[in-house]
Amino acid sequence: MNRSVKVLLGVVAAALIAVLPLAGTATASASPRPATSATVHPATQVANVTIHVKPNVAFSGTGCTHNIFGTQLVCIYVNGTGLVVNYATVTNKHAPTGQALISDTYDGITYGGPYNFGPGKAWRHNFYLHMSNNSKVCGSVSGLDVACLTIHS
Repeated sequence: MNRSVKVLLGVVAAALIAVLPLAGTATASASPRPATSATVHPATQVANVTIHVKPNVAFSGTGCTHNIFGTQLVCIYVNGTGLVVNYATVTNKHAPTGQALISDTYDGITYGGPYNFGPGKAWRHNFYLHMSNNSKVCGSVSGLDVACLTIHS
């Protein structure tokens, strides 16, 4: 599959994430520690973790996709305070090499990172953006194996 098709699939997956409820959603409390990862059915390869935040309280959370053997493929780490997201980091744990992508449903923008984003690499995007309740921040490698965090107050 060529790269433009993979990126298009990633955009479609991000759009579906924004409008479809996902089975297997885990919940994590606002905490300075990372939240637990959520595993979703391997056919969907989308992980979604909801972080419940309180005003002016710092939070961080991590969500990862897994293969059928339980190996982490792609992880997203989000850091912020209340509904303000400071930054997000996508990590390629064991997914095929591609382009690092971080997106959010608040303004619908996808930020492209390095193209040669292989296993063991991480890429950070600084947001410093006040998002609305239930906004999602997602990370992927070339739009595949999408891991998301939902910010919920």
